[in-house]
Amino acid sequence: KTSEQEDNKDKIAIILRPGDVLAMAGPARYEWSHGIPERIVDEIGDEIIQRKTRISITLRRM
Repeated sequence: KTSEQEDNKDKIAIILRPGDVLAMAGPARYEWSHGIPERIVDEIGDEIIQRKTRISITLRRM
């Protein structure tokens, strides 16, 4: 959601499997907030996925 919005109606869940990469640009990167909720498992339909170690790499041009 944008920093001005208070509700969660514009929340979008994206499933990233091991080896997947997510690159954000434009409004998705600069105007919308993003994060990963803290929990032990994720439920996707009938599938329960145990969370493991996650590595996050951020590249920025300065």
